[in-house]
Amino acid sequence: MTTSPLAMLDQAELLQLAITSGRRNDAASTLSYLKEAVSRPDASAKAHFLLGAEYAEISLYERAISHMEMALQLDPGFNIARLQLGLLVLSCGDGARAESILQVTCESENPLTLFAKGLVHLIHDQFHPALDCIEQGMAQNHENPALNKNMQRIVDAIRKLPEEVRTPAGAKDEQSALRHILLSAYTGTSH
Repeated sequence: MTTSPLAMLDQAELLQLAITSGRRNDAASTLSYLKEAVSRPDASAKAHFLLGAEYAEISLYERAISHMEMALQLDPGFNIARLQLGLLVLSCGDGARAESILQVTCESENPLTLFAKGLVHLIHDQFHPALDCIEQGMAQNHENPALNKNMQRIVDAIRKLPEEVRTPAGAKDEQSALRHILLSAYTGTSH
């Protein structure tokens, strides 16, 4: 029986290799390292979060949601995972569930709070307050430029909507556009 070369690596090594391969846009290696990391009994919330984020990047949203949920089971205070889970669930069309996930994030005071509040405003078709919250969060977020980039995609997509759509009456007819806005935060596609 042959042993996989990955079996010799510990969690820290697997996570660092996954991060390094992710920076090189090597999705196959990144997935290999992270799948190995989460398959072990000592799998961390961070490993599940990173695997979920990688699945979201390649549009495997159900898998992404599953791993974000595992990250939160292991660490309920992992608010970046909670925010990303809320965004994913919202992107898949379940606003009520997304709101319940994001409400917990809204209880803290940091840029993630503003992002979560902005997404909750989106759930209620309140585009102007959503823009205000997300932009304030971006101004305060100096630790996670990638998250700001995702949030900027949402802001840009909302701003491209016609003004009449950004009203409560007009927004009801634009739910597919809103879903596209949210999914574009992960894929980097434009509206």
